Amino acid sequence: MSLKDRLRRLTGEEESPAKPDTTDRAEQLSDLRRRLDAIVSRRPGDTPEFFPPGRLRKELPALQDLLTGCEECNDWGAFFRIDSLLEGTETHGIRRLNELETLDMEATALLANDTRLSDFDSRTALFLDTETTGLAGGTGTLAFLVGVGWFEADGRFLVRQLFARSFEEERAVLAALQKIAASKRYLVTFNGKSFDINLLATRYILNRLDNPLTALPHLDLLHPARRLFGHRISNSRLITLEEALLKFYREDDLPGSEVPMRYFNWLRSRDPHPLLDVFRHNRLDITALAALTVHLAGIFNSNGHCSHYDPSDLCAAARLFLDRGRQLSACSLYEDASRSASRTASLEARQALSLIHKKNSQWEKAVILWEDLLKENPNDLFAAEELAKWHEHRTGNLERALQLVDGIMKTSPPMPEQQKDAWRHRFSRLQTRCEKAKQRGVDDKTGAEKRTPPDNEVG
Repeated sequence: MSLKDRLRRLTGEEESPAKPDTTDRAEQLSDLRRRLDAIVSRRPGDTPEFFPPGRLRKELPALQDLLTGCEECNDWGAFFRIDSLLEGTETHGIRRLNELETLDMEATALLANDTRLSDFDSRTALFLDTETTGLAGGTGTLAFLVGVGWFEADGRFLVRQLFARSFEEERAVLAALQKIAASKRYLVTFNGKSFDINLLATRYILNRLDNPLTALPHLDLLHPARRLFGHRISNSRLITLEEALLKFYREDDLPGSEVPMRYFNWLRSRDPHPLLDVFRHNRLDITALAALTVHLAGIFNSNGHCSHYDPSDLCAAARLFLDRGRQLSACSLYEDASRSASRTASLEARQALSLIHKKNSQWEKAVILWEDLLKENPNDLFAAEELAKWHEHRTGNLERALQLVDGIMKTSPPMPEQQKDAWRHRFSRLQTRCEKAKQRGVDDKTGAEKRTPPDNEVG
C-alpha cells in the first residue's frame, strides 16, 4: 500500500479517479501536505485528555500530600513507601488482627500441607499481595504496587505498600521486598501460587536480582478456603470469602479489572487521586489475608461449638484431615458434626464415620451406625446397602441381606436408572444364593449347614 493510500484511509477520503502520469512532483508534494494538515487538524470532541493542561498539572498534589508515605531510596534507586499501622485489637469483620498472634501453627501447616510451618512463630508471617499492570501475567506485566503486612514487636499490624512511580523504579521496589522478606519465615497469599509469586519471580529474573520468596514456605489461602467452604459459597474470590465467612463488606471497592488503567493514567497525568482507591484496595486485601488465615485455622479447633462455622464446614475440615492422614482428628470432627442440629451434616458425618470404622474392621461400631441410620429412614440407600453387604459377606445371613434389598426395591426411592440396575442385580444374586443354600441344606439365617440328627437323637 502506497503512502497516499494510507493517508486516504486515515482521512476517510474516497479514492479519486486515476490521474494521468503527467502530474509533476510539486503537485504530489502539495497534495501530501494538504492531507497531512487535515490529519493533524482533527481533534475528536469526545476523546478525554490524558494530559491536563500545563497550568493544571502544576496544581496537582504530590503523593505525600494525600498519603502517609514518603520516598525511600536504596542501592537500586528510589520508590514511594506507604505505611499503615493498625492496632492489634482492630477487626476485619468478625476477626481481630491480634488473633493471629496465637494462631495454631499445626493447623496452619495442615492448611498449607507443609509440616515446616508447625515449627514457626505465627508472628513471622509475611502477608503479600500485588497490584499489576495486567491480569494475565507474562514478562510484560509489572507489579507496580507490592503490599506486605506483618506483626510488629509491640503487637500492632503493619501494612507496608511499595509503589513504583514509574517503570524505572521497579528494581528499587524489588530490592526493598528482598530486605523485608529476609526477616520473615513463611509467606501467606491468596492465589499467589498461580499469579503473584510467579509474576514476582519473573520480575526478579528480568532485573537480575535474587528472589527472596522461593525459600519461604508458602500458604496460599485460596486452595484450603475452596476445600473447606466451597460447598456453601458461590465462588472463591477473596471478596466473596470476606462477606460469607468474615462478615466484612467493602464499600465502594475498586474492581481489580480497573487497577491497570488507574496506573497507566497516573503515568500519563501524575494525578494521584485515582490511585487512592488502588492503595485502599490493596491494603484491605492484606488485612483480609490475616483475618482469613485466623478463620481457616480456627475451624480445626472449633469442637463444634463455634458460631463462626456451619456444621457442614466441620465435615469439610474432617475430609481435609483424612487427606492429610490424620484419621483420629477427622473422627473427632465427624463426631462433633454428627451431634449437630443440621440433619444434612449429621447424616454425612455418620456415614463417613461408619466407612472409617469399616476400613479399620471395627464392624460393631459401623453396624450400629448403619442400623441407626436405617431406623431413622427406612429408605436410606447407603445404610441398606452397607448392611446388606455386611450380612452377605460377613455374617452369611443371606435371608436378612435379601430382606434389606427387597425392602428398597419395593419402596423404590428416587435413584438414577443405573443405580436401580445395580440394586436389581444385587437382588437377583441374593435370590439365587438363597435358593442354592436351601438346596444344600444351609441355614439362610446363620449360614450354618443343616444336618439330620441320628436315630438315637430323635425324640
